[in-house]
Amino acid sequence: MLFRTKNKSRLGGSMKLKDVSKIAMHEVIDVQKGEEVLIITNPGEVLEISLSLFSAAKEFHAKPTIIIQEPKTSLEFAERSVIEAIKSEPDIVISITEKKLGKDAFGLNIGYVGRDNQKYTHIFEKLLWGDRRIRSFWSPGIIVDMYLRAVPIDYERLRYEARVLAEILDKGKEVHVATEKGTDLWINIKGRKAFKDDGDFRKPGKGGNLPAGEVFISPAVGKSEGVIVFDGTLGLGEKAYFLRIL
Repeated sequence: MLFRTKNKSRLGGSMKLKDVSKIAMHEVIDVQKGEEVLIITNPGEVLEISLSLFSAAKEFHAKPTIIIQEPKTSLEFAERSVIEAIKSEPDIVISITEKKLGKDAFGLNIGYVGRDNQKYTHIFEKLLWGDRRIRSFWSPGIIVDMYLRAVPIDYERLRYEARVLAEILDKGKEVHVATEKGTDLWINIKGRKAFKDDGDFRKPGKGGNLPAGEVFISPAVGKSEGVIVFDGTLGLGEKAYFLRIL
């Protein structure tokens, strides 16, 4: 669901990239004068979005820098220059990529220990969650049309509704999922904590997807039962059929 603002000028299709990026910089990440902003991106359509974020950051009198690397899959390593740029601990790190940011070779082989005494396999995660020194948002696979439609929304309403949904899940004991095709699943969530991606990344240690808008919870291990019917998966060009799991 998209949460449009009361201001009709914010309808994504009628806004320019720079206007949408100003919303992201102000309402999502709350960039301040003099803050260092590192934008990591790739050639192509995502670069267009990144350049608009660069311009928006300048309008707030921040100090933006863009670093461009070739697109990376989940199996590939980020360029060393990208890792070193993150190590410089800018106030804000933004990843606008065709696929992924890229893995951290040192983190995977040796690892980083955060101020929370937890071990991290990427310098980005260590600085964001372990040290809480930076704040961030990331947009893997983003395209301009999606950015224009899904970023200029009512963030106050989004955060309110995400909070309400998270409270409901926190107090809940079971989630029941049923479909016309036969799924009838009971998922135990007693004692589990809900998480929300509500576009509020305004403080160090905060980060998430943009576009935002998600509330999720993991099930209690070994306490779910029922039937799942899979009616869609990766298309392989072969005849489709339902997969029923008890």
